[in-house]
Amino acid sequence: MNTVDFIANRIYDYIGSRPDSPIMDYIDEIRENVLKGIKEQGITSITPDKLTDEKLIKRVILKRCIYGVDINPMAVELAKLSLWLDSFTIGAPLSFLDHHLKCGNSLIGAYDIGKYIAPGSQRATELHRILNHYVFINSLTDSTISEVEESVSHYKDALALQEPFRRKFNIYASQYFIDYPKDRLKVIVGLADTGDLSNAYKSNIELYSKAQEIAKSKRFFHWKLEFPEVFFDLRGDRWDGGFDCVVSNPPWERIKLQENEFFARRSLKIALAPTAAERKRLILRLKETEPELRAAYEEAKQNAEELSAYVRTCGYFPLMGRGDTNYYMVFTERGLELTSPKGRCGLVVPSGVATDDTTKLFFQHLIKEKRLSALIDFENKEGLFEDVHRSFKFSIIVMTGKELPQDNITCAFYLHNTKELADTEKVFALTPDDFILFNPNTRTCPIFRSRTDMALTRKIYKQAPILIDENNSEGGNPWEIRFLRMFDMTNDSGLFRTSSQLEKDGFWLGTGNIYTKGKERYLPLYEGKMVQIYDHRAAGVVVNPGNIHRPAQPRQTTEEEHKDPNYSPMAQFWVSEEDTKGCIKAGIPKYLLAFKNVTAPTNERSMIASVIPFSGVGNSMPVILSESEDPLFFAGLVANLSSFALDFAARQKIGGQNLNFFIVEQFPVLPPDTYEKEFCGLKIKEFIRPRLLELVYTAHDIKGFAEELGYDGPPFSWDEERRLHLRCQLDALYFHLYGLDRDEISYIMDTFPIVRRNDEEIYDTFRTKNLILAYFNAYAAENMDAWVKG
Repeated sequence: MNTVDFIANRIYDYIGSRPDSPIMDYIDEIRENVLKGIKEQGITSITPDKLTDEKLIKRVILKRCIYGVDINPMAVELAKLSLWLDSFTIGAPLSFLDHHLKCGNSLIGAYDIGKYIAPGSQRATELHRILNHYVFINSLTDSTISEVEESVSHYKDALALQEPFRRKFNIYASQYFIDYPKDRLKVIVGLADTGDLSNAYKSNIELYSKAQEIAKSKRFFHWKLEFPEVFFDLRGDRWDGGFDCVVSNPPWERIKLQENEFFARRSLKIALAPTAAERKRLILRLKETEPELRAAYEEAKQNAEELSAYVRTCGYFPLMGRGDTNYYMVFTERGLELTSPKGRCGLVVPSGVATDDTTKLFFQHLIKEKRLSALIDFENKEGLFEDVHRSFKFSIIVMTGKELPQDNITCAFYLHNTKELADTEKVFALTPDDFILFNPNTRTCPIFRSRTDMALTRKIYKQAPILIDENNSEGGNPWEIRFLRMFDMTNDSGLFRTSSQLEKDGFWLGTGNIYTKGKERYLPLYEGKMVQIYDHRAAGVVVNPGNIHRPAQPRQTTEEEHKDPNYSPMAQFWVSEEDTKGCIKAGIPKYLLAFKNVTAPTNERSMIASVIPFSGVGNSMPVILSESEDPLFFAGLVANLSSFALDFAARQKIGGQNLNFFIVEQFPVLPPDTYEKEFCGLKIKEFIRPRLLELVYTAHDIKGFAEELGYDGPPFSWDEERRLHLRCQLDALYFHLYGLDRDEISYIMDTFPIVRRNDEEIYDTFRTKNLILAYFNAYAAENMDAWVKG
């Protein structure tokens, strides 16, 4: 309805400025036809002024321009009713809409049907006849009852001609749901062509009938057959075939059946089962306890599996029909395919369409072909979608046809309402080259809150290359690193032991919380909740069995515990040293560098990397390993990943709550040779090494890191005040190395509001920012030994 109103308003504005337009002659003709029809019915009370231009224009738009498909028959009927009410014209009959508003599954069907129709063949002639019926129906204004009846009659004739095509295309589409014997497929297709089953083998008839039943139950929809005038002309496929405008708000659910969601309204006991194993056990019991619910579950599961297999194998979704597919992904690819060469396609979809690894091939295609026109991203804080969580992010994505390339892409992110679209600081243009600069590996979308954020991030990326450039086979991985997910908390849980289990088996707890029994050793299993920047002892894990969904919670390490170099936080689980070494396979290091992969751009810090003792590590904290033999090699990387400058850039890349490898690979990281250079007369690595050593080496369990850096003394004492200065000194240096100035640093630090709030609670001022700026000034004045007071 809004689409009809939008088009009508544009046409109304156009003819308002051009009263001599031929459109007005056409509208006047419709008005006369309506009045003539009314007069023939003996009605004289309706005068021409009651048949407004606006209503008559809407009727034409409704009949000719609006198309719609929905899998729910009731939704189709409600759409018709809504459109009829919006375009109701007193005295005129309701417009015929069945030819354009249809029920069907937008995803399943034979799409490229032209290849099955040979030019000059009998089928081509029949297609032309179908096309003529549709063209004639569109030419009728339905201003009189007789015209509506003509529309109905021609549509019935068209449907009769379409039926052999539909039977045939049902069989082609049903191949993904029926395992046809190869020697019978042509015979069965022939049955569809002729409709004559009298002389066919019974087994062929059964397969033929089964195909038609599946098509009916799944509501196959063959787009080009159902809307032939959109895709064909009398010469065959139209060069400009497709819709001029495609709009949709597709489903946002995964195609794979989500058991929690399925049972949420059917069985809370199953939906709230504490583990996946328990849920499966309860589902199995349904055979005896609730067989109807079990049957409904099996049917839903089978339908989901069949659709998932279809979108992966049918060939119509080569970019989005991959992996654990979400409905919105394949609807987006289908929408783009339906768009005419100079048309546009706009959808409301989750923000992951532009940022996720699963959608990157599609997004790369949009950028490469210059078919992305706009990406307007919203955060649902103001409840634009009432039934969606307020933290959920979604986007309006606008794409163009093949012959409408876009050199500038209108972008906005983290908007809360449509009024913010008028804010020129929040709405800005990106170019296809920007996507290559910020995300050269994936071509996915960076996420900028403002034009200023974009400009600063661009400056940072021009100063430093990405961590791993997949497009550069020679020098694209200067840090010689690889990522490792060591232990999966679910799939590898059989390898985990609790402290009580180990003690029961005769193990004793020694230094670094390592359990030992003879030569057998069990190492703590580190989780993301246990670490912070420059602090491998930030928290231990406390298990509360009463908390069903999140029994393991962090217990923050106290300052007194931090001051004890013998203190190591307690883990939830332990894993054998042999299993841990087996994950790494070769080159066992003395320590590990890991980062939290559960994060958000609104957290206190987004990129949290930490040096930890050699130990087991859960999947919430991927490990970064280096192939370099240089013991000092990692020091610069650790400091760089912990800097505010890099964290600011990282926040522009994180669309959800997971910091995946493909995101980290595209962080702007200064290359290793940076640390061999001098800054203000001092070699950079010699500035970083002592500060990093003191920040990291605060306990005996991380001695391996100190040894790698050539230090054999005792751990450094935990001094909060001194540690703050050391961190600010490193941050000040990195701001210099990234080529940022004082005003830019001030702006960047203000984008970390939680850091500011914490500082103000302790110091009554944003002390971290103030110290960084002070050290930045000192280094600019070549005073690298400065120790700022205040």
